Amino acid sequence: YVAGIPAGGLAAILFDYNNGTIVVGVGGAVAFNQAPLIVGTAISKTDSTTFALNHDGVYRVSYTVRTALLSLLGSVQVQVNGGGVGPTAPLLIAGTSLSDQVTFPANTGDTVQLVVGGVALTLAAGDNATINIDKIQ
Repeated sequence: YVAGIPAGGLAAILFDYNNGTIVVGVGGAVAFNQAPLIVGTAISKTDSTTFALNHDGVYRVSYTVRTALLSLLGSVQVQVNGGGVGPTAPLLIAGTSLSDQVTFPANTGDTVQLVVGGVALTLAAGDNATINIDKIQ
């Protein structure tokens, strides 16, 4: 392993992003409205807010959410099958970004979403949310 990546490379990757101002309510999942870049068959996009894990293994999710200046101070957490995984990233100053990364074991058929908590978040204009899902083992 070099920097957490197996010597033979990652087993599979998915990258997606959102473009355009949106408000995500409490309990709502962040939407990713672009066509994802997908390598391998272990990860797929089922709709604009949900990603499916198609093979058992260890996965890593990294994300950044850029908020608008008038956003409320909500939070974001990766959820697998509707349950939080890893830390919750709180927004401390409106107009800034939330970023985090979590690694977890998963089973075939698990789903991944990036979910807002606390209060609603308003995402900035332009490219405002990115997600990388990597199958690392």
